[in-house]
Amino acid sequence: MQKTLTIIGVSVLMTLVCYANIVKAGTIITPDIPKGYITGKIIDHYERISDLVEIKNSIHLNIRCTSKIVPIIVPGRRARTATPGEMLGGAVIGGVLGKLLTNDDKGAIGGAIMGGLATQSSRQSDTIEYRKIDTCKDVPRYKIVTKDEYSHSTINFSLDGINYDAKFIKHGLVELNN
Repeated sequence: MQKTLTIIGVSVLMTLVCYANIVKAGTIITPDIPKGYITGKIIDHYERISDLVEIKNSIHLNIRCTSKIVPIIVPGRRARTATPGEMLGGAVIGGVLGKLLTNDDKGAIGGAIMGGLATQSSRQSDTIEYRKIDTCKDVPRYKIVTKDEYSHSTINFSLDGINYDAKFIKHGLVELNN
């Protein structure tokens, strides 16, 4: 008996849900029906949804600029390797000067080494400069858009003096997310 009443109740509920797609929300389906029959009411429920939406215009003048001080590395002069001929010429001149200054062969060798090394150019270190850089960009503007969106429906019905309540979504009004 219990299963039979459940099957009848589910059948009645499905009939009312199908009928809810046709009937305007909030209307009474069957007013003043004698005992043994079904009376019911369907109510649509809505949620107030607020969204932040970008304002899109053909002319959008909301430009904001910022300034930053940025370090920039300026490279120094790079060292250059001397050719063998330049090194030999420097060594000869250094050797001659070393011999003349010290009047000794050891001074000539030291002068030759110093003359050969003197032909190498030295490297200058990098320097850091600070520059002000301005950056401008178009910043979008937003507005709040509020709307009422269908959430669900409820059905309240009475069958043989017993009240039933159910929540459902009307077909075609809401896309269900999987």
